Amino acid sequence: MADTPEAPGTPDVSEGAPVELSKSQQKKLAQKAEKEAKKKAKADAMAAEQAAARAAEENDPLKASYGDAPRVQSSEISGKVWTRVEDIDENSVGKTVLLRGRVHNVRGKGKSAFLVIRQSTATVQVVFFVDDVTVSKGMVKYVSGLTKESIVDIEGVINMPSEAISGCTQQVEMSAVKIHAISKSLAVLPFQVNFLTTDSYAPQQNQTWLRYVGTRLQSAVCGLFRSTLLDLDFTEIHTPKTLGGSSEGGASVFKVDYMGQPGCLAQSPQLYKQMAIQGDLERVFEIGPVFRAE
Repeated sequence: MADTPEAPGTPDVSEGAPVELSKSQQKKLAQKAEKEAKKKAKADAMAAEQAAARAAEENDPLKASYGDAPRVQSSEISGKVWTRVEDIDENSVGKTVLLRGRVHNVRGKGKSAFLVIRQSTATVQVVFFVDDVTVSKGMVKYVSGLTKESIVDIEGVINMPSEAISGCTQQVEMSAVKIHAISKSLAVLPFQVNFLTTDSYAPQQNQTWLRYVGTRLQSAVCGLFRSTLLDLDFTEIHTPKTLGGSSEGGASVFKVDYMGQPGCLAQSPQLYKQMAIQGDLERVFEIGPVFRAE
């Protein structure tokens, strides 16, 4: 077959012929190579930094003073005595105490970390300052990485700060020497917990506080009701809450499927109370829910 003549001005791109790059193409290649070199150098530096940090943590003489605690399996009696956060005040200054509470807030900066511990509605500030005697850089790094709502044990000395502590119910602070996480929470909580502090006593602005107060109030009312009736020689009973049929007329029921059998939630414990009285219990009561689809 005869060769087809090339069009005038067509560059020679036959196999083996060198391709000459334009100045713009050469510039782009140089920029790409420089970018890749910087990226590699950054990755190498980061890897070296992480390796140095791991080595420092492994060689940290205070490593036993912080970290994740082993799983509690009730295999031994520790003999530890915990102090309640609400009991810490100016009379505790100078004392070494052991606290267990939730991480309410945490802030790390350089060679220091500030932790707010919450137990029920009481909060106290815990401080960590690197001195390589009681607090190391590894400890501060560990504290700064704790997630909110994690449960921790902290041991330290109670001090009186020179200025008032905003956002905490207890106006003293702890200088920690040991901290261990008993149970860590998720990094991202399903909802934020905004609990009572000295700066947020307005109940309408704090739904968690309303829930807390409502639950405590309900518990107190039930306790008062129970103690009064028990003093009157009543017997407390607990009746079934899942029934095979309606317990009384005049109200709709919540239907359920119980292992393939139709059922409903109890509308009232009245029938069982009457049966208990017939069984010579004489005086009975129950504190519990009823379910009426009205």
